[in-house]
Amino acid sequence: MTSDASTGVPTCDTTGSPAAEAATYRVPLRWRDLDSQGHVYHAEYLSLADEGRTRWLGETLGLRNPQSYVIAHLSIDYVAELNHAAEHVEFSAIVERVGTKSVRTQETLSIRSGSNSTIVVARITCVLLLWSPETRETRPLTDAERTALELPLATSPRAPGSIDTSGFDRIGQ
Repeated sequence: MTSDASTGVPTCDTTGSPAAEAATYRVPLRWRDLDSQGHVYHAEYLSLADEGRTRWLGETLGLRNPQSYVIAHLSIDYVAELNHAAEHVEFSAIVERVGTKSVRTQETLSIRSGSNSTIVVARITCVLLLWSPETRETRPLTDAERTALELPLATSPRAPGSIDTSGFDRIGQ
């Protein structure tokens, strides 16, 4: 799947990490993302990642409503400068762990350099919980959702420095 950079429609590229089969989603930068120095403001990295994550969840699990999940944990490492020269950022997610109600991902925001190499600008660890807007409670993953998430996980190596997030499954119970 490809994307027009001006529309921000997801670009699916599974060539980056064959073991994990990570999809990549192109998220356009907006003027409001920049600070007075021409850098993307640090809080906007989270907005860009959220937009990519929502697209990824829509494609992977069919969750078309952003209210179908909530974030339980989020940590970010800012690795490189992101400035106005980039027209878009590429978001990718690799599933690290699937719980009863939670999904732990390792995510990256990256840009392409002039030599067409990839520069990672941020690394993100995210634990999200599936959410029922009707009941306002967390909900368990369906069998189909679990299968969709565990398929790439079965062939993916566990990320270094992983921590146990099993306690997040109990949130909202």
